[in-house]
Amino acid sequence: MPESIRLKQARGQHIEKVEYDTWLKRLGSKGWLTGKWRKDKGGHGWTPEQFLAFQEEVGRAGAPPVIAFGPTMAGPVIYTFGTETQQQQHLPGIMRNNVWWCQSYSEPGAGSDLAGLSVGNIDVAKFEQYLGRIRRMLTETQEGGMPLSEDPLFKRRMAELEVGFATVKALMADQLAAARQDGAPSLMGVAALKLSGTELQQAILQTGLDLLGRHGMVYQSEALHAGWNGQMIGPEDSADVMYEHLFRRAATIYGGSSEVQKNIIAKGALGL
Repeated sequence: MPESIRLKQARGQHIEKVEYDTWLKRLGSKGWLTGKWRKDKGGHGWTPEQFLAFQEEVGRAGAPPVIAFGPTMAGPVIYTFGTETQQQQHLPGIMRNNVWWCQSYSEPGAGSDLAGLSVGNIDVAKFEQYLGRIRRMLTETQEGGMPLSEDPLFKRRMAELEVGFATVKALMADQLAAARQDGAPSLMGVAALKLSGTELQQAILQTGLDLLGRHGMVYQSEALHAGWNGQMIGPEDSADVMYEHLFRRAATIYGGSSEVQKNIIAKGALGL
């Protein structure tokens, strides 16, 4: 992976399309963009566990994630339901990232008004990065001559985040087991995972914003672009904290709102 992309990803800066395209084409040259596709359709036939491991390693390497529209959403639909002509026309371009796909509609498994989420959409590596940054900020931020890592309030909040993360990983393990045994995750289990994962994500980002204190009130969006030479307000690598906080407020809406997920759980577990 080009070091320039790794650096931008670490700083939370925007990655230009040409840079992203270069990275995705490298993955495509090894067949890793479509590793979970069936082997007879050009994939590696990865199991859900293997695909999850791939996603986690991409994140831990500091690389940007695979854009899901072509490899995850369009491709499997085309090779399952499309004609031979459609498959020949579209699948090679998806595998090599020669064509960029997008979504401009709502459907089961995707829309904000519907309830659906694939297990792989919970980014474990991203959560690990978030929590690692929180730990570092707690150690480096001083208040009253004492690092905030010693503050009882923040110690409690950090413990709650760690427990929440362990819960999300346990829910993911359950759904991977269900996918292996039954061929698909359970609807109620996916709802619980979506609910827990998105609320944890928001709690982590809120904690990061609270750690920035008054610096967290400033949104320097221009600092998210490489080449910016302005004066950073607050820690050097904090430009994306406010951006992520604002953007991820939508996490409890898209992919099935939290209210919808709670209804699914209530019907499945309580028979309401």
